[in-house]
Amino acid sequence: MYIMKQNFLLVLLFLSFHLILNAQQSQKPKVMILGMYHFSNPGLDAANIKADDVKAEKRQQELDFLAKQLAAFKPTKIAVEVPYGDTIIPKRYQEYLKHKDLLKMRKSETYQIGFRLAGQLNHNNIYPIDYRLNIEPESMGKFAQENPQKMQVFQGMIKSIQDTLNYWTEEILYKKTIGDFLKFMNTDDLVAANHSLYLELVNTLWSEKYSPGAEMISLWYKRNTMIFQNLIRITDFDNPDERILIVFGQGHVQMLKDHIEDANYYEWVEVNDYLK
Repeated sequence: MYIMKQNFLLVLLFLSFHLILNAQQSQKPKVMILGMYHFSNPGLDAANIKADDVKAEKRQQELDFLAKQLAAFKPTKIAVEVPYGDTIIPKRYQEYLKHKDLLKMRKSETYQIGFRLAGQLNHNNIYPIDYRLNIEPESMGKFAQENPQKMQVFQGMIKSIQDTLNYWTEEILYKKTIGDFLKFMNTDDLVAANHSLYLELVNTLWSEKYSPGAEMISLWYKRNTMIFQNLIRITDFDNPDERILIVFGQGHVQMLKDHIEDANYYEWVEVNDYLK
Protein backbone atom coordinates (compact mmCIF):
# COMPACT_ATOMS: atom_id res chain seq x y z
CA MET A 1 0.00 0.00 0.00
CA TYR A 2 2.84 2.38 0.86
CA ILE A 3 4.52 1.69 -2.50
CA MET A 4 1.23 2.38 -4.36
CA LYS A 5 0.79 5.72 -2.56
CA GLN A 6 4.40 6.63 -3.28
CA ASN A 7 4.00 5.79 -6.97
CA PHE A 8 0.78 7.80 -7.12
CA LEU A 9 2.53 10.84 -5.67
CA LEU A 10 5.34 10.45 -8.20
CA VAL A 11 2.81 10.36 -11.04
CA LEU A 12 1.13 13.53 -9.72
CA LEU A 13 4.51 15.23 -9.40
CA PHE A 14 5.44 14.22 -12.97
CA LEU A 15 2.10 15.47 -14.34
CA SER A 16 2.44 18.76 -12.47
CA PHE A 17 5.96 19.26 -13.80
CA HIS A 18 4.79 18.34 -17.31
CA LEU A 19 1.92 20.86 -17.18
CA ILE A 20 4.16 23.63 -15.85
CA LEU A 21 6.83 22.90 -18.47
CA ASN A 22 4.30 22.95 -21.30
CA ALA A 23 2.81 26.19 -19.97
CA GLN A 24 6.26 27.79 -19.86
CA GLN A 25 7.20 26.64 -23.35
CA SER A 26 3.95 27.55 -25.09
CA GLN A 27 2.68 31.04 -25.85
CA LYS A 28 0.13 31.94 -23.20
CA PRO A 29 -2.89 34.15 -23.90
CA LYS A 30 -2.23 37.63 -22.53
CA VAL A 31 -4.87 39.29 -20.34
CA MET A 32 -5.09 42.96 -19.36
CA ILE A 33 -7.78 44.55 -17.19
CA LEU A 34 -8.89 48.18 -17.34
CA GLY A 35 -10.35 48.81 -13.88
CA MET A 36 -13.27 51.20 -14.29
CA TYR A 37 -15.59 53.57 -12.53
CA HIS A 38 -19.11 53.30 -13.93
CA PHE A 39 -19.80 56.01 -16.52
CA SER A 40 -23.57 55.72 -16.24
CA ASN A 41 -23.71 55.85 -12.41
CA PRO A 42 -25.93 52.77 -11.95
CA GLY A 43 -25.52 53.01 -8.15
CA LEU A 44 -24.86 49.29 -7.80
CA ASP A 45 -21.83 49.70 -5.52
CA ALA A 46 -21.77 50.71 -1.86
CA ALA A 47 -19.87 53.84 -2.87
CA ASN A 48 -20.02 55.37 -6.35
CA ILE A 49 -18.12 57.86 -8.48
CA LYS A 50 -20.21 60.93 -9.36
CA ALA A 51 -19.28 60.92 -13.03
CA ASP A 52 -19.91 63.76 -15.41
CA ASP A 53 -21.35 63.35 -18.92
CA VAL A 54 -19.02 61.18 -21.02
CA LYS A 55 -20.92 62.23 -24.14
CA ALA A 56 -19.64 65.80 -23.79
CA GLU A 57 -17.27 66.71 -26.65
CA LYS A 58 -14.24 67.03 -24.34
CA ARG A 59 -14.86 63.60 -22.82
CA GLN A 60 -15.41 62.00 -26.23
CA GLN A 61 -12.02 63.31 -27.36
CA GLU A 62 -10.45 61.90 -24.20
CA LEU A 63 -12.06 58.51 -24.85
CA ASP A 64 -10.76 58.53 -28.44
CA PHE A 65 -7.25 59.08 -27.08
CA LEU A 66 -7.76 56.38 -24.44
CA ALA A 67 -8.86 53.94 -27.15
CA LYS A 68 -5.66 54.66 -29.11
CA GLN A 69 -3.61 53.90 -26.01
CA LEU A 70 -5.44 50.62 -25.37
CA ALA A 71 -5.24 49.65 -29.05
CA ALA A 72 -1.45 49.44 -28.66
CA PHE A 73 -2.06 46.27 -26.60
CA LYS A 74 -3.54 44.76 -29.80
CA PRO A 75 -6.38 42.89 -28.11
CA THR A 76 -7.99 40.07 -30.09
CA LYS A 77 -11.05 40.13 -27.81
CA ILE A 78 -12.67 42.73 -25.56
CA ALA A 79 -14.60 41.39 -22.58
CA VAL A 80 -17.16 43.53 -20.75
CA GLU A 81 -19.10 43.60 -17.47
CA VAL A 82 -22.26 42.07 -18.88
CA PRO A 83 -23.55 38.60 -17.88
CA TYR A 84 -22.06 35.73 -19.87
CA GLY A 85 -24.55 34.46 -22.39
CA ASP A 86 -26.23 37.85 -22.82
CA THR A 87 -27.43 38.31 -26.41
CA ILE A 88 -28.54 41.95 -26.27
CA ILE A 89 -25.09 43.57 -26.02
CA PRO A 90 -23.57 41.55 -28.91
CA LYS A 91 -26.63 42.44 -31.01
CA ARG A 92 -26.27 46.14 -30.15
CA TYR A 93 -22.59 45.93 -31.06
CA GLN A 94 -23.56 44.65 -34.52
CA GLU A 95 -25.92 47.62 -34.85
CA TYR A 96 -23.12 49.96 -33.76
CA LEU A 97 -20.82 48.62 -36.47
CA LYS A 98 -23.28 49.90 -39.09
CA HIS A 99 -23.08 53.57 -38.06
CA LYS A 100 -20.34 53.85 -35.39
CA ASP A 101 -22.08 56.76 -33.71
CA LEU A 102 -21.39 56.52 -29.98
CA LEU A 103 -23.52 59.56 -29.21
CA LYS A 104 -26.51 57.37 -30.10
CA MET A 105 -25.34 54.66 -27.71
CA ARG A 106 -25.60 54.51 -23.92
CA LYS A 107 -23.11 56.17 -21.56
CA SER A 108 -21.91 52.89 -20.05
CA GLU A 109 -18.22 51.99 -20.43
CA THR A 110 -19.37 48.83 -22.21
CA TYR A 111 -20.39 51.08 -25.10
CA GLN A 112 -18.11 54.09 -24.75
CA ILE A 113 -14.91 52.07 -24.31
CA GLY A 114 -15.77 48.48 -25.28
CA PHE A 115 -17.69 49.26 -28.47
CA ARG A 116 -15.38 52.16 -29.41
CA LEU A 117 -12.20 50.10 -29.21
CA ALA A 118 -13.65 46.90 -30.69
CA GLY A 119 -15.03 48.92 -33.61
CA GLN A 120 -11.70 50.64 -34.23
CA LEU A 121 -9.96 47.26 -34.27
CA ASN A 122 -12.59 45.79 -36.63
CA HIS A 123 -13.61 43.09 -34.16
CA ASN A 124 -16.64 41.07 -35.20
CA ASN A 125 -17.87 40.53 -31.64
CA ILE A 126 -17.84 41.83 -28.07
CA TYR A 127 -17.65 39.33 -25.19
CA PRO A 128 -19.81 39.48 -22.01
CA ILE A 129 -18.15 37.54 -19.16
CA ASP A 130 -19.82 38.80 -15.98
CA TYR A 131 -21.54 36.58 -13.41
CA ARG A 132 -24.17 38.46 -11.42
CA LEU A 133 -24.70 37.46 -7.82
CA ASN A 134 -26.42 39.07 -4.83
CA ILE A 135 -23.64 39.17 -2.24
CA GLU A 136 -25.82 40.32 0.69
CA PRO A 137 -26.53 37.20 2.79
CA GLU A 138 -29.81 36.50 4.58
CA SER A 139 -28.07 36.84 7.95
CA MET A 140 -27.39 40.54 7.30
CA GLY A 141 -30.87 41.69 8.34
CA LYS A 142 -30.83 39.85 11.67
CA PHE A 143 -27.26 40.92 12.35
CA ALA A 144 -28.16 44.57 11.72
CA GLN A 145 -31.09 44.41 14.13
CA GLU A 146 -29.03 42.87 16.92
CA ASN A 147 -25.80 44.84 16.37
CA PRO A 148 -26.67 48.50 15.69
CA GLN A 149 -23.28 49.76 16.91
CA LYS A 150 -21.37 47.59 14.45
CA MET A 151 -23.69 48.70 11.69
CA GLN A 152 -22.87 52.31 12.56
CA VAL A 153 -19.18 51.49 12.18
CA PHE A 154 -19.93 49.85 8.84
CA GLN A 155 -21.99 52.82 7.62
CA GLY A 156 -19.25 55.19 8.77
CA MET A 157 -16.73 53.19 6.74
CA ILE A 158 -18.92 53.48 3.63
CA LYS A 159 -19.27 57.25 4.17
CA SER A 160 -15.51 57.59 4.52
CA ILE A 161 -15.00 55.69 1.25
CA GLN A 162 -17.56 57.88 -0.51
CA ASP A 163 -15.92 61.06 0.81
CA THR A 164 -12.53 59.85 -0.46
CA LEU A 165 -13.98 59.03 -3.87
CA ASN A 166 -15.57 62.46 -4.05
CA TYR A 167 -12.24 64.11 -3.23
CA TRP A 168 -10.27 62.25 -5.90
CA THR A 169 -13.08 62.72 -8.42
CA GLU A 170 -12.88 66.49 -7.97
CA GLU A 171 -9.07 66.57 -7.92
CA ILE A 172 -8.37 64.32 -10.90
CA LEU A 173 -11.43 63.44 -12.98
CA TYR A 174 -12.95 66.94 -13.02
CA LYS A 175 -9.63 68.77 -13.39
CA LYS A 176 -7.83 66.40 -15.75
CA THR A 177 -8.87 63.64 -18.14
CA ILE A 178 -10.68 60.30 -18.00
CA GLY A 179 -7.37 58.65 -18.91
CA ASP A 180 -5.60 60.37 -15.99
CA PHE A 181 -8.30 59.19 -13.60
CA LEU A 182 -8.21 55.59 -14.87
CA LYS A 183 -4.43 55.53 -14.63
CA PHE A 184 -4.76 56.63 -10.99
CA MET A 185 -7.47 54.03 -10.30
CA ASN A 186 -5.34 51.24 -11.75
CA THR A 187 -2.21 51.86 -9.70
CA ASP A 188 -1.21 48.94 -7.48
CA ASP A 189 -1.89 50.95 -4.33
CA LEU A 190 -5.45 51.90 -5.30
CA VAL A 191 -6.31 48.39 -6.48
CA ALA A 192 -4.96 46.87 -3.25
CA ALA A 193 -6.73 49.48 -1.11
CA ASN A 194 -10.08 48.72 -2.74
CA HIS A 195 -9.56 44.99 -2.28
CA SER A 196 -8.67 45.40 1.41
CA LEU A 197 -12.01 47.11 2.02
CA TYR A 198 -13.81 43.85 1.28
CA LEU A 199 -11.74 42.16 3.97
CA GLU A 200 -12.75 44.91 6.39
CA LEU A 201 -16.29 43.51 6.13
CA VAL A 202 -15.07 40.31 7.76
CA ASN A 203 -13.46 42.30 10.56
CA THR A 204 -16.53 44.48 11.17
CA LEU A 205 -19.67 42.50 10.37
CA TRP A 206 -19.64 39.57 12.77
CA SER A 207 -21.08 38.42 16.08
CA GLU A 208 -21.24 35.16 17.99
CA LYS A 209 -24.42 34.23 16.12
CA TYR A 210 -23.84 35.66 12.65
CA SER A 211 -20.99 36.22 10.18
CA PRO A 212 -22.48 38.27 7.34
CA GLY A 213 -19.11 39.83 6.52
CA ALA A 214 -17.46 36.46 5.93
CA GLU A 215 -20.49 35.31 3.95
CA MET A 216 -20.36 38.42 1.77
CA ILE A 217 -16.67 38.03 0.98
CA SER A 218 -17.23 34.34 0.20
CA LEU A 219 -19.93 35.28 -2.30
CA TRP A 220 -17.64 37.98 -3.74
CA TYR A 221 -14.93 35.35 -4.27
CA LYS A 222 -17.51 33.10 -5.93
CA ARG A 223 -18.60 35.85 -8.29
CA ASN A 224 -15.06 36.65 -9.38
CA THR A 225 -14.10 33.01 -9.75
CA MET A 226 -17.12 32.51 -12.02
CA ILE A 227 -16.05 35.58 -14.03
CA PHE A 228 -12.64 33.93 -14.37
CA GLN A 229 -14.39 30.76 -15.54
CA ASN A 230 -16.18 32.80 -18.20
CA LEU A 231 -12.85 34.29 -19.26
CA ILE A 232 -11.64 30.74 -19.86
CA ARG A 233 -14.79 30.05 -21.89
CA ILE A 234 -14.03 32.83 -24.38
CA THR A 235 -10.27 32.22 -24.61
CA ASP A 236 -8.85 30.63 -27.74
CA PHE A 237 -5.90 28.77 -26.23
CA ASP A 238 -4.90 27.54 -29.69
CA ASN A 239 -4.30 31.09 -30.90
CA PRO A 240 -0.68 32.03 -30.06
CA ASP A 241 -1.59 35.71 -30.49
CA GLU A 242 -4.63 35.71 -28.18
CA ARG A 243 -4.75 38.96 -26.17
CA ILE A 244 -7.85 39.77 -24.12
CA LEU A 245 -8.73 43.18 -22.69
CA ILE A 246 -11.25 43.11 -19.84
CA VAL A 247 -13.20 46.32 -19.14
CA PHE A 248 -14.60 45.87 -15.62
CA GLY A 249 -15.28 47.68 -12.35
CA GLN A 250 -12.04 48.41 -10.50
CA GLY A 251 -13.18 46.44 -7.44
CA HIS A 252 -12.78 43.22 -9.42
CA VAL A 253 -9.20 43.83 -10.53
CA GLN A 254 -7.22 42.43 -7.60
CA MET A 255 -9.09 39.15 -7.39
CA LEU A 256 -9.13 38.56 -11.14
CA LYS A 257 -5.45 39.50 -11.31
CA ASP A 258 -4.68 36.92 -8.60
CA HIS A 259 -6.54 34.23 -10.57
CA ILE A 260 -4.79 35.14 -13.83
CA GLU A 261 -1.31 35.26 -12.29
CA ASP A 262 -1.82 32.08 -10.25
CA ALA A 263 -3.03 30.15 -13.30
CA ASN A 264 -0.17 28.74 -15.38
CA TYR A 265 -2.06 29.23 -18.64
CA TYR A 266 -2.36 33.03 -18.81
CA GLU A 267 0.06 35.94 -18.85
CA TRP A 268 -0.88 39.08 -16.92
CA VAL A 269 -0.28 42.49 -18.55
CA GLU A 270 -0.33 45.77 -16.62
CA VAL A 271 -2.75 48.28 -18.11
CA ASN A 272 -0.80 51.26 -16.80
CA ASP A 273 2.06 50.28 -19.10
CA TYR A 274 -0.22 51.55 -21.87
CA LEU A 275 -1.83 54.53 -20.11
CA LYS A 276 1.15 56.86 -20.51
